[in-house]
Amino acid sequence: MMLGTTNSGFRPGQFNQREKAMPVMLILDVSGSMHGEKIERLNAAVREMLEAFADEMRKGEFVYKVAIIKFSTHAEVVHCFKTPVQILSQYQDLQAYGQTWLGEALAKGKALLEDKSVVPSFWYRPAVVLLSDGHPYGEQPLYWKEQLDLFCHEGRSGRKTQRFSIALGDDADEDTLASFAGSQEGVLYAQDAADLSKMFQQVTMTVSQRYRSVNPNDIPSIPKPKLASMHFDDMPASQPHFSSRRKPRVRLDDDNLD
Repeated sequence: MMLGTTNSGFRPGQFNQREKAMPVMLILDVSGSMHGEKIERLNAAVREMLEAFADEMRKGEFVYKVAIIKFSTHAEVVHCFKTPVQILSQYQDLQAYGQTWLGEALAKGKALLEDKSVVPSFWYRPAVVLLSDGHPYGEQPLYWKEQLDLFCHEGRSGRKTQRFSIALGDDADEDTLASFAGSQEGVLYAQDAADLSKMFQQVTMTVSQRYRSVNPNDIPSIPKPKLASMHFDDMPASQPHFSSRRKPRVRLDDDNLD
């Protein structure tokens, strides 16, 4: 065979097709009760998170893939595991309206996480964030409770994810959010819309720390709420040390999610 022919099977970019990524899924309540300052602050907080992940990617060491699911009357996958830069270039402000169909949102989120063509096995274990300011409303209670149970206890979504809950305001359903996070201590509390940025900073910081750790598939406990106002460079000395150097590559045939 002559040198320079394309019969070798090589395709440009073939080595990037299996690049390991940290998947992050946001499941966001955009029901009518989120109107006004709440939805404005939520949009700003999501953009801040995307910018923080994009900054890390620009350094050339990390790859994030982000999915955004919104739910009100029906749920919709707005972005399906794109890079932060891609989403920022396409981002349209979320609008608040309708009821609170949590069950449909969880079902759609679980379907994505279980699909190996969407979330490959060689990616790191996903971080999933659920935010709500109220109680599920508009669906049959048996349905959303069943979907919550399936998401938290069955398959990849139940066994191989790092889950966060953000409760916005006094009307948030703390019990449901605690069930999603795995415990009452796992719920991050935003007393009002102004606190949303701090809560998203805390989640961003925790996910980034896990990515920088020796084994990004180890799921750490949720940091205490007092860390919510801290930035990446302000971590106290009592926190575990995470090396900023480039991590050694995990073998591509490692099956991280299954």
